[in-house]
Amino acid sequence: MFRKLLLCTFLLLGSCSSTKKLQKGLTDTEIDIFLQIVLNPEFGFQSNGARKWDKDLLVFLKNPERTSLVNEFNKISNEINELSQEIKIRRVFDESEANFIIFFSDMDSYAKFEPTASEYLYDNLGFFWVRANERFIVESGSMYVDVDRTDEIECQKHLLREELTQSLGMMNDHNGPKNSIFHRGWNCTTKYSEMDKRIISVFLNNEIKAGMSHSKLQEYLSK
Repeated sequence: MFRKLLLCTFLLLGSCSSTKKLQKGLTDTEIDIFLQIVLNPEFGFQSNGARKWDKDLLVFLKNPERTSLVNEFNKISNEINELSQEIKIRRVFDESEANFIIFFSDMDSYAKFEPTASEYLYDNLGFFWVRANERFIVESGSMYVDVDRTDEIECQKHLLREELTQSLGMMNDHNGPKNSIFHRGWNCTTKYSEMDKRIISVFLNNEIKAGMSHSKLQEYLSK
């Protein structure tokens, strides 16, 4: 996650200089980035295994009057759904049917809904919070885009794309290519890089399972 007023201090696991293409379509450097963003949540408890949804995200938008962001949500959802071999993102119009809630609001409104996340919100213009069970399966969650402190619509769209994407289970940033939606530094990119698309596609294929350890993921990615 990100959208920082302050830079975060998590370190990249380390990347190889090789650009050798592997069977899964990722370079050695991209595999390092994949492992970093999947196994090291930026906030909350660190994870010994990949956290991942095993069912569709049923998304309720709390502030549908923000039509530009609603349209951007539809665009991002379609892109993710095209990349995913299993779970899909679907909008629902009854909050009781949702397992994921999106706020386009100020941080106080989101903090009232998700008080566990409140300590992180001052330094984050966008944020997500998910709940996983003992098998590392994500069961529900929420996110917000701070439309009060973020004036530019392109930056709001960026925050929506980043947080929604990371809430799928790719929960950290990296210090790699700056055009990546997962890049740690502040930017307002509103599209996925080609590397992003490869990483998302690999993560959302049905051979990546919730709970896979670093060694299991490394073995799978290196075949």
